[in-house]
Amino acid sequence: MNWFWSGFWPNLASTLVGVIVGVPIALWLNKLAGGAAERRQSAEQRARLRKGLQGLLAAFCHNRQRLQVLIETLTHDKAPFDPALDTAAWEASREEIVPCLQSPDLQRRIAFHFSRLSSVSRLCSVYLDLAAGVASAIGGVENTRSALRNHLVATAEELLAQTRQLAQEVEVVMPPESTSA
Repeated sequence: MNWFWSGFWPNLASTLVGVIVGVPIALWLNKLAGGAAERRQSAEQRARLRKGLQGLLAAFCHNRQRLQVLIETLTHDKAPFDPALDTAAWEASREEIVPCLQSPDLQRRIAFHFSRLSSVSRLCSVYLDLAAGVASAIGGVENTRSALRNHLVATAEELLAQTRQLAQEVEVVMPPESTSA
C-alpha cells in the first residue's frame, strides 16, 4: 500500500500540471487552426465571387455590343434574325455570386436586367415574324410592327445604359485578385 501512495502524489501532480498547461495550449492551437480554416474559406469565397463577377462583366461587354447592333438594325427598319444576347450569364454565375455578394439590391438589379434581356430576345422573334413571317401577311400589322420596333429600340437603349451602369458597379464590388499561391 505504501508503494501506491508513493506513486500517487507524483502522478497526480504531473497529471494536474499536464491538464493546466495542456488544455490552454490545445485551445490556442484549435483557435489557430480554426482561424486558418476561416481565412482559407473566405479566400475561396472571394475567388468564386471574382470568377462569377468576371463572367458577368464579359456578358455585359458582349451585350453592350449586341444591343448597339440591335438598335442600329431596328432604327434602319430592318428585322434582326437573332440579337445574340447573352441571357444565360446570370444563371451560370448566380451560384458563385449570391452567397458572397453583400448587396441584395445589386443582385436583384442584375437578375432583372438579364430577365429583360431575355424578353428583348423573345420580342425580337415576334418582330421578325411580324416583318417577314406568316404574321406579316395579316392586314393592319404595320402599326403593331412599328409599335413593337419603337418599344424594342427604347428598351434596348435603356438596357444599354443599364449594362454600362451595372458593369461599373460590379467592378467596384469585385474583390481583388488573390496574391497567395
